[in-house]
Amino acid sequence: MYLETPLERKYSKRKLSDFVNRASKVRISEEEDVLDYFRQFNLLSKLLFDSNRLDVEGRNKYFWLGFHTEDREALKERLFAKFPDHPPGSYFDYKEVLRTARIIFAYHDDKPRVGVL
Repeated sequence: MYLETPLERKYSKRKLSDFVNRASKVRISEEEDVLDYFRQFNLLSKLLFDSNRLDVEGRNKYFWLGFHTEDREALKERLFAKFPDHPPGSYFDYKEVLRTARIIFAYHDDKPRVGVL
């Protein structure tokens, strides 16, 4: 019989799914929101991935679904332009989604950027 360790109970697929569901209800408004989402996602998914309880496609799917539907539409436009041959029905790599989200939302906040005219 397999017994979960306290660490495995803390980082379960259920907790990851609940987090993704909550996150998807809130629109991203700036790059810092993207980074906060990624940090929390990474914290919850890394142990699952490292222990083979979450595969690459699952990680990509969960990360994608954590974005609000309207934010996903903005991401899709950029990602399909960048990767026109992306296979339909599969999720974009979470690192590419992160890079693209950072670019999109870096220009949506009201904070001035150092060195930017």
